[in-house]
Amino acid sequence: YMVELVSAGISGSSTSTGSFGRVHAADKLAVGTTTVPSGVTAQIQSADDTKLRVATANASFYAELKASVSNDTPLQIIGRAGDVMMKQRTADTEIEFLTNNTTRMYLDSTGLGIGTTSPDTNLHIESSTSDEPVVTIENTNSDATGGTLKFFKSTTDEANDDVIGTINFTGINSANNPNQIANIITKVVDTTNGSVDGSMLFQ
Repeated sequence: YMVELVSAGISGSSTSTGSFGRVHAADKLAVGTTTVPSGVTAQIQSADDTKLRVATANASFYAELKASVSNDTPLQIIGRAGDVMMKQRTADTEIEFLTNNTTRMYLDSTGLGIGTTSPDTNLHIESSTSDEPVVTIENTNSDATGGTLKFFKSTTDEANDDVIGTINFTGINSANNPNQIANIITKVVDTTNGSVDGSMLFQ
């Protein structure tokens, strides 16, 4: 069957039900509401949780687009039976990434958190497991050159003794406060073009 959606309902009736092979809306489509905002083609609305699902014959293979007032998530993208999600929260427009219903990454106005939902810096990696977190930089090329960890200070007024980069080792003292234990500091000694020189301080 081909069913035309018109302003009064389906085929001229506001209460038509049944199985239809095709639904065509010439202008706008509204579900759960009679109002579709300007510039929007289709709107699905409910009082709280509203879901749009794209499904397959396999019950575990589907994707959902969801908005939830009670969960403070104006946007959720859900896949693989709910195992993989992306959530946007209203506070600071935070975005949360989950797999196996566990938060893996959290992005807010401060930075990106991996293993934490409260990043303190641009990139904050946290783990409660022994010998973690571990960051791996792997190069699989068969030549003699490996990977690089690069500190780049780009400025137009570089001066002698400017700090180019610091590796900071911090622990907790007996008063349970963060304390710098050691530092590796690199400085530019001479910025003269053609004879640039630097130093590395172990502190």
